[in-house]
Amino acid sequence: MQKYNISFKGQKIFIGIDVHKKNWDVAIAPEVGIVKRHTQKASAKELFDFLKKHYPDGDYLAVYESGFSGFATYYALKDVGINCIVIHAADVPTTQYEEVMKTDRVDSVKLVRSLKAGLLNGIYIREKENIDDRSVVRIRKIVQKQLCGYKARVKHMLHCNGVEIPKRFENPRTHWSQAFIKWLKDDVALLSSTRNSLDLLIRQVETIRMTLLEATRIMRKLSQLERYKSKFDLLMTVPGIGFTVSMCILTEVYDVKRFHNDL
Repeated sequence: MQKYNISFKGQKIFIGIDVHKKNWDVAIAPEVGIVKRHTQKASAKELFDFLKKHYPDGDYLAVYESGFSGFATYYALKDVGINCIVIHAADVPTTQYEEVMKTDRVDSVKLVRSLKAGLLNGIYIREKENIDDRSVVRIRKIVQKQLCGYKARVKHMLHCNGVEIPKRFENPRTHWSQAFIKWLKDDVALLSSTRNSLDLLIRQVETIRMTLLEATRIMRKLSQLERYKSKFDLLMTVPGIGFTVSMCILTEVYDVKRFHNDL
């Protein structure tokens, strides 16, 4: 019996992936043919091997919804040779049935059908180095909020224990100076005979301050990198925009050309 080698050369193979931590629900639709689906381990290599076996020589194009996996799935697929777009869940056309009968199977099939029909526009894919840069700026903002929270807890504890702040620290700008923290450590007594709670809070303030300083140092180094420096210098000339806001704009927007001006 003669054996025929199937080839999908010149055909687009559309793939819809419902991404989960341990497994993917995958729906595959060739240009001509029916949609087939399967569940597999969350692995780009395993998906690529499946496609090479069942849809050899095809032009693979996958789609998944942005979510907890971020851009890791996108880059994993690209590395094995599967083109990919990432879309926002709200941008996927959804019927009333699909809203009511929402399952992994429905989601993956919905994705692949919308992709094949040309109804999906992918979101902006960030370059790998920008992902970490943006995270640094976001973490610094979170740490800054945490620091403010712990400082407020310390002052609330002082108030609840009837501790008055000395007149030499009457100016709020002197609060959290080295002298102020030394006073907190050496001279403050609480209603109880111990002050373990206050010591824990002070230690937390000092730890978070060190983290905030380190994040700020990293941001300053980032601002001098070639990919940011010229734009950073321009932003710093704008009244009302300082170091932190400049780096926030640069890392969040990154490439301003991705925004289309239709005016």
